[in-house]
Amino acid sequence: MFMTTRLPLLILGAVVLLAMPSPAQAEFCWRHSYGRGAGTIPNVCPSCENNAGLCYPLCNSGYAGVGPVCWQSCPSGYNDFGVGCSKPSSYGRGAGYPWNFGDPLNDSKMFSRCEAAKGAGQCEKSGLIVYPKCAAGYRAFGCCTCTPVCPSGLIDSGATCTKNTYGRGAGTLPTCSSNLQYDAGLCYQAAKPGYTGVGPVAWGNCPPASPVNCGAGCAASDSECANAIKDQVMSVLEMVASIVETAVTGGAGSALKAGFKAGMKTTIKNFASKLTKSQIRQKIKDVAKDTAQTIAEAQVENLTNAAAGEEFDFTSLDPTGIAAIVTAYNHPVCAIPTTTATTPAPAPTVASKPIVPGEVYKLINKKSGLLLQVNGGSMDDGATVSQWTVGDGDNGKWWFRDAGGGAFRFVNKRSNKVLDVYGANAADGTSLIQWYDNGGANQLWTVEAQSDGYYLLVSKNSGKALAINGATLELGGLAVQWTKSTADNFKWRFELTQ
Repeated sequence: MFMTTRLPLLILGAVVLLAMPSPAQAEFCWRHSYGRGAGTIPNVCPSCENNAGLCYPLCNSGYAGVGPVCWQSCPSGYNDFGVGCSKPSSYGRGAGYPWNFGDPLNDSKMFSRCEAAKGAGQCEKSGLIVYPKCAAGYRAFGCCTCTPVCPSGLIDSGATCTKNTYGRGAGTLPTCSSNLQYDAGLCYQAAKPGYTGVGPVAWGNCPPASPVNCGAGCAASDSECANAIKDQVMSVLEMVASIVETAVTGGAGSALKAGFKAGMKTTIKNFASKLTKSQIRQKIKDVAKDTAQTIAEAQVENLTNAAAGEEFDFTSLDPTGIAAIVTAYNHPVCAIPTTTATTPAPAPTVASKPIVPGEVYKLINKKSGLLLQVNGGSMDDGATVSQWTVGDGDNGKWWFRDAGGGAFRFVNKRSNKVLDVYGANAADGTSLIQWYDNGGANQLWTVEAQSDGYYLLVSKNSGKALAINGATLELGGLAVQWTKSTADNFKWRFELTQ
């Protein structure tokens, strides 16, 4: 490891390097971003009831819902024990009026004695004995007890009243309130105009001079994006090589150092072009292990974060090789995000061309002139679908696949996941997301040609159409379902691509 007498000097040199201007690279810039807080679990059920985390239709009057079942409510004065209602207190009607010795061999005297005490017509015989009739709202239960009569609709089971029930279908997933944005299973504050939310972070739109989205940065072209990311990965890995080389060779001669460095850099270049973050982390550990060196976990994580384009504390690393990292990472911050895309010219009527199942298309909104795409190029289930500048990224391309019965699926070319109405919800304003193909009706769409050459895309599940929320022209405007309309934000042009 480095001698302590050298380390402060090297760190000072690293700080100086960070302060130095790097060669101008206007093609790549870091995007503005800000945090929008921790996400919350969706809990809104438009025109429905949220019960145990799912949305169900409201129960009929006089019923209360528990999950997928509506149970009849207990009337006032009755205790609810779930499947039934406990009746109010019963009462006894005494020992009755039995046949006495000396009475004629019939029940006339029994009735006479009872009615003399209770009134004419207020007695009845049960078994061999005459009893007073039960009060209004009560009925006889056995010989000697009067129990309340169950209200109309409840099933009288003697001491209790059993509830009637009916099913209200399987529940659907809740959605976010109108002022929040759904993203990957959680609700977040909507991103400011000119920003696009991805989980807890809102990222600024790429400026016109660097329109290609590289994740945390923007570039003028796909190739510039690839080169910038490659430089970032290579600079960090070569820095690791330098750290290990210094530790292994110590005070050895220059020839030994040169041989070690050449071998290490050859190894790095053989695998660096296709690394994931987890692979970078593992490679750093492997290099240290193979050379019998110890690298602190904090150093490993900082190196990994640097290679992935995330913030890192370079002062926690051995500064050898820091100049290459400074060059790779010292790019300018992009211009302040614009709030909207360039206002499109009025959409012309286009020649209606047959759309062919099995082909790949870009879907262009008539109102905004923007492209339907998976937000941030995400590969995750639940990633939101929005509009963005028309480009050539695969997250803005859709396989148009025949599902039979006049319905179709739209499969994103990048993620291979399908266009899906979140939670199979039928409510207006429900977000469109991507999800794995589960065969649900909320992943099926019918296509309705319009006279101007555009198309409406209608959900097989809800009968509602795909639209850009609020007819906004903003980049990042969310795709939602809404009651079908022929307004321009509901209309889509199919542009054949590859």
